[in-house]
Amino acid sequence: GFGMLWVGASIACRARGPASRTPSQLHRPRLLRERIGSCQRVSEMSSPMRTPLTPLLLVLLALAIPSPSWAQIDKSVALGGGIGFYFPFDDDARSGVGPSLAYRFGKPERWRPMVAFNWFTTTFDGNVGETRVELGDLRIRPVMGGYGYTVKRGPLAATFSAVGGIAFNSFDPTGNARVAYAESADRVLLDITASNTPAARTEVALWYDLNTRIGILVAFGYIVTRPEIDIVTDVGTETRRLKADALKLQFGVAYGIF
Repeated sequence: GFGMLWVGASIACRARGPASRTPSQLHRPRLLRERIGSCQRVSEMSSPMRTPLTPLLLVLLALAIPSPSWAQIDKSVALGGGIGFYFPFDDDARSGVGPSLAYRFGKPERWRPMVAFNWFTTTFDGNVGETRVELGDLRIRPVMGGYGYTVKRGPLAATFSAVGGIAFNSFDPTGNARVAYAESADRVLLDITASNTPAARTEVALWYDLNTRIGILVAFGYIVTRPEIDIVTDVGTETRRLKADALKLQFGVAYGIF
């Protein structure tokens, strides 16, 4: 082990400068100490920037440690847009996707009032007589308010919220539904209307600040709303309750305004 250490010290010194003595002049312990001391003196006289990897390491270190003033949005209001995916629980409902509004109010860690507009559309299937058919699109437009709490760690902020309100709903029947009522039920489908119902949502929203104005949003939520629809035909009105509860996944980008 001592021999390998002495050889390593000799190789390092030859790379940086000449040795002051030879192995035959001193015992190995003393020679090792002087070799190491010689290497230290040569290293102290050389510039750190002489090593080609040093500037690269400094640049990587600067990129790996973001400045707090660069990594956090310094605006209280940020607005933007994104895309939302909705996955209903009802077997008669289809998954939906569409544009979404991304917004953010306030900066500090604390409880604060929340406002939510999780508007989405989902397509419902149903039975008309013995025929399975696509009934139409249920448009859900909730307006909700509540409270949320924000936790911040560097450029990352997580907001946990619960809101409730009213969902303003409408229903657009398909042409296939009208044909199915005429052929299978011997009735004329006049219209399908949807009632306004209570709505509630819980959500976890994760924000990552790219700089002092732009933030990226990823949100996971659960929406509950169950409207009734009235199927109006030439012989009367049939009422059905739809379970529009859905999981929500949203991606967005927002820009700090003020």
